[in-house]
Amino acid sequence: MQKTESVNKYLPWAALGVFTLLVLAFKMGGYPLTDNDEALYSQVAKELLGRKDWWTLYWHNEPWFIHAPLSMWIQAACFKLFGISEVSARLNSLI
Repeated sequence: MQKTESVNKYLPWAALGVFTLLVLAFKMGGYPLTDNDEALYSQVAKELLGRKDWWTLYWHNEPWFIHAPLSMWIQAACFKLFGISEVSARLNSLI
């Protein structure tokens, strides 16, 4: 009985979280990559997929040390899992 009450206590919060993700994901791939940063980070993540070295970021085959790599690593993992598209490029922002 006590376990059911604790599950019911968190169910509205879980439902709110799922609803929020659905709202944020709505039309996520409906338009092309818009600003320079979004396209640049996608290109860096794309270049990570073609290299064995995931420690060094590259942009147009030149080492790129402007930002921390975690966001590009997540984006490259999304590209690897779901293919290269606008939707998978924006998944790391949704996460």
